[in-house]
Parts: sequence; C-alpha cells; structure tokens
Amino acid sequence: MAMPRLVSSQSGRVPILWAAAAIAVLAASCCVAQNTSWSQGRARLFVADNTPASPGVVVVDLPSGNISGRIAMPGTSLQLGASQDNAHVGVFRNRDNDQHFLTVISTGIRPIVPVTVKSSTLRQPAALKEGEVGPMRRPVLAKSFLLVNGSDGIGGVETGGMLVYHGGWKQYLAYAENHGTVYTYQSESLHGSRRFEVRSTMKLPVGHFHVLPYGNHIIAPHTGVSRAYILDSRGRQVGSYPCGGCHGSAAYEKPGHLAAVFGCNDSVLVVHGTERTGHYLPATSPRVGSFVYGAPGVFWSSNTLQTFFWRTDVRGEEPGLTRVAHRGGLLRLVGLEGAGGHLLGLHIDGNITMYHGDTGAEVVSLQLEPAGYANQTAPQLLFDAAHSHLFVSVARTATVHAVEIKMAQPASAATAGAVELRVVRSVVVGGMPGAMALAYMPGVAPPPSSHSS
Repeated sequence: MAMPRLVSSQSGRVPILWAAAAIAVLAASCCVAQNTSWSQGRARLFVADNTPASPGVVVVDLPSGNISGRIAMPGTSLQLGASQDNAHVGVFRNRDNDQHFLTVISTGIRPIVPVTVKSSTLRQPAALKEGEVGPMRRPVLAKSFLLVNGSDGIGGVETGGMLVYHGGWKQYLAYAENHGTVYTYQSESLHGSRRFEVRSTMKLPVGHFHVLPYGNHIIAPHTGVSRAYILDSRGRQVGSYPCGGCHGSAAYEKPGHLAAVFGCNDSVLVVHGTERTGHYLPATSPRVGSFVYGAPGVFWSSNTLQTFFWRTDVRGEEPGLTRVAHRGGLLRLVGLEGAGGHLLGLHIDGNITMYHGDTGAEVVSLQLEPAGYANQTAPQLLFDAAHSHLFVSVARTATVHAVEIKMAQPASAATAGAVELRVVRSVVVGGMPGAMALAYMPGVAPPPSSHSS
C-alpha cells in the first residue's frame, strides 16, 4: 500500500477547520517538540479504509492535512460516528465476517480516562478561539467488542457522521437487526476503561430497520415487515403504520408541530405527532428511499436512475409531495443545514452541484472528477459542522478532497446568495477510503443538531 501523502494545499478564507495562525502553530510546536505523540490542530477527520486484506481507520489532522494515525479494524466499516463530546468515534457494521464488532476509537481530543479515575474529575482542554490550534493526543483504539451474540447487522449512526443521540433522553442509541433490539447507552460506556453498559432495551420485529430520535420518542422504518413504528422512552409502541418496503425516515419539529416521514414502495407516509393514522402521499416508480434534510420541514429523495427529486413538504397541516427535475445520475446527496438548508449532490459524471433547499433549483456546480465515477465504488460525502467544507472520499484514487463552500447572504428566502465551490485540499490516505466522521477540539464547532446526532 502506498504511503499516505499530501497532494495539494491552497490558502483560503478562515473557516473553522483550515484556519490556523502561523504564530499559534509555531508557538504550539515549541511546547510539544519533546513529545511526538502529540500534534496540533482544530479537528480530526476519521476515514474508513475498507481494503479487504487490511481494513482500518485513517486519521487526518486539520487544518494541516497531516495523517496522524491508522487504526486496524476487525472488518470493513460502513458507519463512523463521533460522540457528542468529540472524545470518541464509534465504528459499526463490519459485514464481511460473521461477527459484527462495535469498535470505539479515542480521538485524542479529550483526556483518556484511567480505570481508577472518574471522568468528571479530569481537566478538560480549554475552548479554542478562531484561528487557534490546540494539542491533540495520538488517536488510539479504546475497545472493540461484540454487541450481540452471533452474526447480526448492527448500527448506531444515521446521518452527519454522528452517533445517534437522543437529546431528550440523554442517551445514545444502537440497534441489532437480527435480534430485533434497540439499545440505549451513555457516553461513559465509550471509554476504554469502562464496561459497555446497556441502560435499556426496546424490541422490534427481527429484520432490517433504522432508528431516529423524534420529539420524546423514536421512529423506526422497518423494511422487513413493511411497517413504520413510533416508540416511547420505555419501548412501548405508540404508533404502527403500514408502509410497503419501508425504508428511510426523517423528523421535523417546531413549537406545536411534530412530523415524521417514511419512504414506502408507492407513497410517502407522513405522521403528525403520534396520530393513529398517517397521511399517504402517492408516489410513482422509482420509490422514495432515504430522505435528506433541506430547508426546515422540506425533505429530498433521489437515486442514480432518477432525473428528478421527490420533494416532501411537511411544514403545513396538509403535507405535499412533488417532483423537481435535476441533472440526473445522482450518487450521493447531503443537506447543508447551516447553509440556508441547501443540498449538495455528487453526480456520476464527477460533478458536485448545490441545489436550493426549498425549491430544488440548481445554485452552483463544480467539476470535481473529469472522468466521473462510473463503474466504481461511489464516493462518500461529509460536511463539517459549520457547513463551510464538504469532504469527499474516493475509493478508486485513495483520496479525500476538501471542497470549500463560500456563501454570500441571499437577497430573500426564495433565492440563494452568490456561492463558490472550490477544492482547497486533496489528501491521499491510501487504501479504499469510505465512510467518514469529524471530531472537533472544544470551541471549534457548534452543538450537533438533534436529528443528525
């Protein structure tokens, strides 16, 4: 495997990750010169390397782009998610063997908790100011264990590279499909010196499903039994709705209004609160799959074969489902909540396109890969917490690109301000890069949003 190397670096404006004053870097380097296990930065990017013979996770320090570590994994990784305090990254769903491990990485951003010490007594790093960097310990494997006995598909990351966290319950969520079980746990269980302790369990039918926080409940689209479920904090079913091939869900919440959406074979199911019967919005083939958050209360869906989005609007009492045309060949789609609710899509022709989060109109595009992505593993996308950068991992070239998103203030809610997309860095990480997660130093990133955490 080729050694990781930095391909390019260009200076730009001063966003939360790439900004670092030269004086701060020089001063900090003097302090850590005697300890090579420490590095300086504002954040770390964790990238799954799914090379079959030697799977692992590559760690890239930001803003330098230097690779500070590679941690071996027991199998390939489909999901990486950071904890709320950025102390850990959970790695889920190693489906290439018959034992599906849950692996936890200590990010090096928070202190490692010894067996004999309470985590609350440890001194935490101070919040960084804009442009300031701080010391980060070498990332290490905290633990790797079996969540359940035997073969299963386990998960605990739904969107945005964050572990699923229910803010109302103050609990993380994980699930095991073949056991039909949802587990809750707390951050203390992520420390390498602590036993992983399940706080509660909730039962669902065995089969393929996902879970997502929903007000004081959780929602669970279940493909195996073609139903959509709503569960309360005790695991009781407070809602159960027919939904053929149910796959994909999203939640919208504002004062006095709570709505869940589910993708069914021939419709989109919208449930207000925990009402007994939902609203079915007819959809023609191809079916609506997963949902991406656009403008608040507007959700978007598409796939590679479609030349249009399904647009689901749940802001009013009567939900609506419409089609909006796009350029076609859409491989990946992510929502930029902090950028006017706009969307960024990666197309098979190698083009990255921003779409308006309410109307779906094309805003700006960038040709990232002239040769496109036909007949290869689809790249993965992850945006940073400030929505100022999009990271693109490309397995074919073993490269991670950082695309800067520069947005001007729009003239109105229905229009987009001037937007510029440009590649500011490309790092060859080696292997076959896939899923990603970001962990931030204190003070760098705002708190995660409720639905993506």
